[in-house]
Amino acid sequence: CASTRDALLDDRDVLAIFARALGSEARAPAALVTLSTVLEYKRARTEWLRRGGLQHLFAAVAAAEDDEDKAAALAAINAIAVDPETGAEFDSLGALDALRGIAESTRDNDVRMNVMLTVGNLARSAAASTAVLNASYLGLVLESIALGDDYLTLQHASLGLLRNLAITPETRDTLRAAGVAAAMLPVLASPHQPMLFSAASVLRMLTRGDAPTAEFLAGTPGLAARLVELANGDQLNISMETARVLVEIAVAARTPEVAATLLTAGVVLPLRTLVKTEHEATRVEGLKALAVLAAHDVDRAAEFWADDAVVAALRGWADAAALESSVVSAYNDALAAFPAATLAGLGLPVLAGGGSSA
Repeated sequence: CASTRDALLDDRDVLAIFARALGSEARAPAALVTLSTVLEYKRARTEWLRRGGLQHLFAAVAAAEDDEDKAAALAAINAIAVDPETGAEFDSLGALDALRGIAESTRDNDVRMNVMLTVGNLARSAAASTAVLNASYLGLVLESIALGDDYLTLQHASLGLLRNLAITPETRDTLRAAGVAAAMLPVLASPHQPMLFSAASVLRMLTRGDAPTAEFLAGTPGLAARLVELANGDQLNISMETARVLVEIAVAARTPEVAATLLTAGVVLPLRTLVKTEHEATRVEGLKALAVLAAHDVDRAAEFWADDAVVAALRGWADAAALESSVVSAYNDALAAFPAATLAGLGLPVLAGGGSSA
């Protein structure tokens, strides 16, 4: 607990004891396991870094005689990397190159997993994500993701790193050019929920505003149907994320061929799910995709309105006292995409304000 850790730091020079233990071949393994827990505490991290503790840990990795001890040292390094204020210390040590070298030197799951976790935690900004790509991690990440279920924790950590890289708009063209979208497709067949969510997140971000990626995904046999299947599933986070991938495909491509593929796969039901949420952003996304699809096939898109809960949600939204102009625009554009006869009797008024959301 925090009070116990405070007492240890105040009453005894515990960190000095750890530093000495790391220099002992006999005591280092046990010290590393305990140190990972101690370093979860911010005060301990700050003091450990002040004493050059990060260098001690990298030295412990280099001195480790087996992969188990390397993994323990790397877990302690990752306990420091989770703190967003520690990036400068890692930069000063050339940590990205060192960590890549460690990962490339072994096939051990735990060693490589801890490298991926650490680098993923460091990739918190555009500059940091660009530095990761410049340090030649992408091939290693994709190789790790392609491994079988015997490397499940490594796959998950690698997907987490890739997802962090994809969050940064500046890195997306590099990820697209490297074939990351294609690399995510086998992961969508995984039975493991964290893998599915991360893969869908990467695809959503890479598809955003990029017609070639959208057309590639829509043209992949069976993919639209798989995304719809996942979007209609009972795991809410996966359902929402895959529904949003379908939205990005529709909005980025804006072609009759892609619209036909999505409508045939049953995209209307996931769009209803998005619009029935309480989150304005996802409602807006769903309505934008609906308007795009209706522009190409208004009759099949009109199935969207055959759901009383959807209509009730939008009616309540329309009755809200104040809505942002982007929300009003998406709502009005969705209505404008359908003939008056389709909307007759639904009680959905056109709202004042807002321009086109296209």
